Amino acid sequence: MRTSGKLSELSGCSIKYLERRAYHSARSDWGPHVASAAFLSRRLDSSRNLYRKDLYAHYGCVNAIEFSKEGDLLVSGGDDRRVLLWNVDSALSGARRPRAMESEHSSNIFCLSFDSSNSKIFSAGNDEQVIVHDLRTGETTDVFLHREAV
Repeated sequence: MRTSGKLSELSGCSIKYLERRAYHSARSDWGPHVASAAFLSRRLDSSRNLYRKDLYAHYGCVNAIEFSKEGDLLVSGGDDRRVLLWNVDSALSGARRPRAMESEHSSNIFCLSFDSSNSKIFSAGNDEQVIVHDLRTGETTDVFLHREAV
């Protein structure tokens, strides 16, 4: 009798396991990555100051920042009308200052973006223009004019 009881318990557990697995595999947003994402979220919440550092280089308010797709570069822009490119590791360690792009806007910057290949930076703001900067050289490659602030 005990053997059949254990067998029925095992069968019940196995069935629950299979049902749970089928349910989770039916939902593309659930799976092992959800558990790791929850762990990472809890870990980062418990160490809020782990990646916190004040970066000083602008002469006024910073209105826009954008990280590259890989997260190794950061671009910032603000009231000083300059676009600064930061290497994240160097900035966090204090080893190197950011590099300023050659062109400056004529008013505050409010929008920044990297292109998909991380070869260009787009900056825009109140001066009704989008400036395209070459990431490697810092030179301006193009300027697009608008009728209103961007």
